[in-house]
Amino acid sequence: MKMRWLILPLVILLALLWGTACAQDEAEWTILWYLCGTDLESDDGSATFNLEQAMAGKTSDGANVLIVTGGTNEWQNDIVSNSEIGVYQLTSNGKDGGMTKISHQKDENMADVGLLSSMIQQIFAQYPAKHKMLLLWDHGGGSVGGVAFDERTDDSFSLAELDTALAQGGQHFDIIGFDACLMATLEVANTLTPYADYMVASQELEPGGGWNYQGIHGGDLRQRSHCARGAWQEHLRQLFKELHRVGRQGNRHDVADQPPKDSRAGGGF
Repeated sequence: MKMRWLILPLVILLALLWGTACAQDEAEWTILWYLCGTDLESDDGSATFNLEQAMAGKTSDGANVLIVTGGTNEWQNDIVSNSEIGVYQLTSNGKDGGMTKISHQKDENMADVGLLSSMIQQIFAQYPAKHKMLLLWDHGGGSVGGVAFDERTDDSFSLAELDTALAQGGQHFDIIGFDACLMATLEVANTLTPYADYMVASQELEPGGGWNYQGIHGGDLRQRSHCARGAWQEHLRQLFKELHRVGRQGNRHDVADQPPKDSRAGGGF
């Protein structure tokens, strides 16, 4: 009996020490970038353009940036495979070429509820952080068309499917962002309300090159981690306004001068 009472405090102590160690390893941010390449990548390499920006701009390990790739007929780079769903991690200061594959699985529809929810579960379990962001990259069709148009399957997430995937994912995000056209609607915001504190999206068409990713994973997010909600809101507004402005200037597309396929507008309209 005495031995049992001696072992029990030891087990509790080890559990407490393990919990403390895990908390110390917790990053400030984990960002899941769900990159459905579609014809934006196969026709013009827009996803590759953004990946190159992100690899050039990540200079610190203070944020975990995980990228899930798929949804296109052909990637215009030598890193991402055409025949699988890949999971990559951005590395700082050009280490391993700036992006390292950490896992992969059989190729499937990027607009599948089970795929998105499983990626949310796996990545945030493997890379815990104080703050979390989900970024959905692709065409957008707003309240009617949804988001993430896989060009191999002609499928996309409806708002109902997005709701289901987020519910099954089991995470609450500081930010959910859409680098996609037409997603800043009341219906989209209402769908995200249970799952995020802030939504970043565009009411209008976006250029094919989308946001400028060179600064999005750096010190700004870490420096603002403990700001009041009002300061956070204003900072996000200014940050993404600037990112989008720079993205337009450095872009290969001008929406006014290009046919609709070169913008981020999807189906449903």
